Amino acid sequence: MAMAITLALARDRATGISRPLYYGQGRRIIGMAAIWKKAKEAYLETVQSRHPDASVLLKAEHSIRRSFTRILLKTAVRYGNTETKRVRREEGNKGYLNILWDYIGSRIRETVAARYIFSNPVPIEMSDGSSGIGYLGSTRFPAYPVRHNHLPELDFGDMIRSPLMELARQCMKYGVSIRESKKYIDALLYRLIPFMDYVYTQRRSGRPNYVRDGLKELRIVVNQIKREHDTRSGLRQSITSEVQESLDVEIDIEDTPDQDEIADLIQLEMSQNRKSDDDETHFLREAIISARNEGTVIDGLLLFAEELLDNGTLTIEDSEMLLNQAKEQSRRIGSRLHRFVARNFQSPFSLNGIIFHGAEMAYDDSGLILFSEVSVDGGRGRIDFVLARAKQLPKVDGAPSRIFFEPLLIAELKSKNAFDFDMYGMKS
Repeated sequence: MAMAITLALARDRATGISRPLYYGQGRRIIGMAAIWKKAKEAYLETVQSRHPDASVLLKAEHSIRRSFTRILLKTAVRYGNTETKRVRREEGNKGYLNILWDYIGSRIRETVAARYIFSNPVPIEMSDGSSGIGYLGSTRFPAYPVRHNHLPELDFGDMIRSPLMELARQCMKYGVSIRESKKYIDALLYRLIPFMDYVYTQRRSGRPNYVRDGLKELRIVVNQIKREHDTRSGLRQSITSEVQESLDVEIDIEDTPDQDEIADLIQLEMSQNRKSDDDETHFLREAIISARNEGTVIDGLLLFAEELLDNGTLTIEDSEMLLNQAKEQSRRIGSRLHRFVARNFQSPFSLNGIIFHGAEMAYDDSGLILFSEVSVDGGRGRIDFVLARAKQLPKVDGAPSRIFFEPLLIAELKSKNAFDFDMYGMKS
């Protein structure tokens, strides 16, 4: 059932550049439909041999779910998505869809752990001779290896994961904030639980026809989102982008170049484009020359890179790949540094939590509290650090005054130029 509804959702959304992910493209891309067809044929062969084995279906499920995720990411680009894959915690900051998909995973985990009970998996042997952890089969029921040894209920919860992931994409489409999106995700989750009950109780309770009626439940929640948020298409700009845009200087009409200047610019650009590749300076060589002129110590790695440039081994394409890898590594280091610094301070859900409940979070009598990762504008942005001070406001009726905490300073942690430094604790 999980694969049936995943394939149904993917078939309807595989359009444009994402179409080959479902239908395939020659020998280069094997589509989801072909993968599942081949897996079913392999499974039927194990059934005919009177040793049914579900491991062949699970291997196909992994590929199908990965392709389904890529379809959702590609079709969400028009709504503001910039992510290209699932992001783990150690890989850096997460975007809209990854945040909601993580929330979906946590809610599925909470639901199945509290509602369904499975026996502990045991070591089993599959039809291909490999071993694993799962449930033994018989001549009628297949041997089933589990992917979550510590909590096999999670494998069962994957039954409803795909509709919830699609709902997250719909929330992005209509510009729903992350906080409000969780409300709709919970609503659909509760609507899909009866279908899980039907499978778990072996048709004694719950609702049948999961694929058909489950998609109807998804449409009901999406229609509710459309009624409440149909005034926007796609995500809003981040707060940082809005501030940057407001700082950009508008070009006055009088400053625009005239026709002669435009012709000169076009001629200059054409002359630059006519330069041969031999005259093109390698940007990595420019970086090495700049570092040497600035007095930077050139280590053995840079000398080796310069040697590769001299003999023509290192091309511009190779350097661009290295640069992208360095940027990715830089982003991961920056994310780890942010988490290392921020986890030592309190992180309230909003600024209101600081203002009205700061006194409850005070850890000394200095009247100052430093908060980290403070959510603003309904979760659309976060402030790295907020310093707040206590302020006592008397009441006009003579009642006891109340203490509020007033934001005094905000600070952003920038780590791109500080990767060569380390932090050490000192005894004060």
